[in-house]
Amino acid sequence: MIRKIKDFIVPSFLVLLFVVIFFKWFLPLSLSTGDWTYKYPQAISQFFIQPYAWDTAFQNGLGGNTIFLLALNTYFSATTAFLFNTLHVPWIWIEKIVWYWPFLIIAISGTFLLFRKLIANNLLLASIASLIFTTNTYALMITGGGQLGVGMGYAMTPVVLWGFVGILNANSRKEKLIWSIASGLFLSLQLLFDLRLAYVGIVLVGIFYFLSLLYDNFFLRLRETFFYYCVIPPMVLVLVHLFWLMPYVSLGQNPLTNLGEAFTDVGIVQFLSFASFENTISLLHPNWPDNIFGKAYFMRPEFLLIPIIAFASLLLLGKTQKKGTIVALVLIGLFGAFLAKGASAPFGDVYIWLFQKIPGFIMFRDSTKWYVLTAVCYSILIPYVLYVIGLKTKKTHILIILFMLFWAFTIRQSVMGELKGTFSPRDEPREYIELASFISKQPGFFRTLWYPSLHQFSYSSVTHPAVPGGDFLSVYTNSGFLKKMQENGVRTLLDDASIKYVIVPSDTEGKIFTEDRKYSNSKYNVAVEGFMKNPDLKFIKKYGRIAVFENPEYKDHFWTLGGAKVSYLLNSPTSYSLNLSGLKPGDALVFSESFDPGWTATVNGDKIYSQKYSRFNSFKIPEGTNDIEMYYEPQNLVSVLFPISITAVVGMIFVLVWLIRGDKKSRGKK
Repeated sequence: MIRKIKDFIVPSFLVLLFVVIFFKWFLPLSLSTGDWTYKYPQAISQFFIQPYAWDTAFQNGLGGNTIFLLALNTYFSATTAFLFNTLHVPWIWIEKIVWYWPFLIIAISGTFLLFRKLIANNLLLASIASLIFTTNTYALMITGGGQLGVGMGYAMTPVVLWGFVGILNANSRKEKLIWSIASGLFLSLQLLFDLRLAYVGIVLVGIFYFLSLLYDNFFLRLRETFFYYCVIPPMVLVLVHLFWLMPYVSLGQNPLTNLGEAFTDVGIVQFLSFASFENTISLLHPNWPDNIFGKAYFMRPEFLLIPIIAFASLLLLGKTQKKGTIVALVLIGLFGAFLAKGASAPFGDVYIWLFQKIPGFIMFRDSTKWYVLTAVCYSILIPYVLYVIGLKTKKTHILIILFMLFWAFTIRQSVMGELKGTFSPRDEPREYIELASFISKQPGFFRTLWYPSLHQFSYSSVTHPAVPGGDFLSVYTNSGFLKKMQENGVRTLLDDASIKYVIVPSDTEGKIFTEDRKYSNSKYNVAVEGFMKNPDLKFIKKYGRIAVFENPEYKDHFWTLGGAKVSYLLNSPTSYSLNLSGLKPGDALVFSESFDPGWTATVNGDKIYSQKYSRFNSFKIPEGTNDIEMYYEPQNLVSVLFPISITAVVGMIFVLVWLIRGDKKSRGKK
């Protein structure tokens, strides 16, 4: 009877923790916050199923090459378009079906399977591993802040390691091949969601492989597993992502350099190194629990018990066959904690050196992405400690209950419902709905400039991209921005950039107009009054506290320096059909998207390549020209390779199923 009570109480408490923390993700409310913007029906109706190499909303709303984000953008656009346009599912459910619920399923099941493969087939302790990985402060902060691309990449990490461990544990070539193809697909899925987390995942499986071989017959095991571990998975990954990898390589461009020094300069690494070593080794996010950017909190002493429990695994090794696995996880966990602190002491210069010298490391200006290594390792090490002590004391259930109480205490803000962001969902603000209706009903192309930055409910679409004002002019103070707006060059830039409306947002979250990280109504009023006094802007109306100003002199998406009449048809984000009339000798056609030499204008079969005009594209069009086809040439390779990638995915899944069925039949005969 007592045993039955234990078997009921422990799983029930575990399920209760998950429900209490995440139940708001299942309510019919919007989870839009921070980086997770709301998608209006009018904008979703313009989404495309197929991948396009150009996005009009990229590079602060001025358009840009997004080949390095093509997999993620295609997944986002295709799933959203299908569910909304075909099945008529509202956005508030699409975001949950496609992102939030899969995060929970993948993070929980992946860690559950990894623990069972690495340590023991103990369902309760495997569930504790899932609890640690899914509800630690880093996981809660990235999902709470709406970083769902990062979140999905994070969730895939234990799945990726599970697949590669399967290769090492396989007993036959066929079994190794099965795990090898599966690992390649898992890693490909992680790469789809986030390139940085896939990089971390590769580092994880690479270090784990090397350390595992050290505890075995190194060269014999290397010879047996190298092809399956180090050759087939990368081949699978390349085939799956061929549709953007080859165009990206052929262009020879580093997308981060196009985004400016804020993404590549050492100074930004030092600025963003908010976490201290005591934070990272204790699996404590520096912004916990308020998740306010740049606001690092004091160390919370209860979290110091987490690494103590995790590293106690080294004291419980004995003669266990898991010694190599545990040592590897401890070292990887420490390595992750060291990197996650970034340029902070101790030895912060090491991270700076890695950022400058190691290929790919330039992606990690925000060092906290390396928390995932520590999170994965602790989620296995801590249940392992409970497992070993439980076997010795016969008190496994009691240990699990005590740990869950301790864990609930460390993340008590989430248990008590005090977390903000996606954990405090809300209805769509009425003023933003009304503004979206006002903008979307207007024909033609134009941009809206939001000062000082976008709100998560800012309306943005293919034909009406939203531009963050501070980033547009690289000015982030009220006085500086308002003064800048008076300059002749800036007024011309607004016209040339097709900016029809300048908008001061309603700061419903208290995160835009802030002073000392608190909402400042005076800063909002200064901005509105400053634009009211601008003679080049016309006040339209207010939607609640959203102030809308019109720039009457804005220009269309295409225009000419000589004033010729231009009409055009949007075929896709990478293709336009134009008709010109009244073109004068020496006139130039301007295309108000960020300059990129990949844009070409075809006139009577001849190609005219883009030349830079201010920030935009321009073309010297021959006199007498009427019809022009505008095209983004990198799209050619994407269009050719995308069917190959889709065929490769379908083919590998088919082969995987065929191999698994054959393996089961052969086992059945035995």
